[in-house]
Amino acid sequence: MLDQPLSGPIYFRSNGGERELPDIVADLGGQIHIILVGFIDSVHKKGSEVSRVRVRFQNVPDAPVTKFTTSFFGGKKGLIENHVNLCAKKRRAKLNFTAQNGRQSNTEPAIKIAGCGK
Repeated sequence: MLDQPLSGPIYFRSNGGERELPDIVADLGGQIHIILVGFIDSVHKKGSEVSRVRVRFQNVPDAPVTKFTTSFFGGKKGLIENHVNLCAKKRRAKLNFTAQNGRQSNTEPAIKIAGCGK
């Protein structure tokens, strides 16, 4: 539908205390300009002490998304810190989509992690 991919910065913003964690905003430009706002929260995994970070984008334009790529700096001075070795096994993301017509798609694609040497 678009001749070129959309691109732009991703940043965190305050939500005025409405939620415990900040919002994540993707300011994408190209043939069209779109601002996507994601709500970040923590989800506890039942039956364990594990919690996972979840981002929900509620208003995504009715256009196909084939790829979404972002990079974060990790480590001691990074934004995100992991308590497990991410390179120890193949990691997957859980994606759940609900279309305007109510149809749903759920998938678990592999996550490419930079620096793992694979």
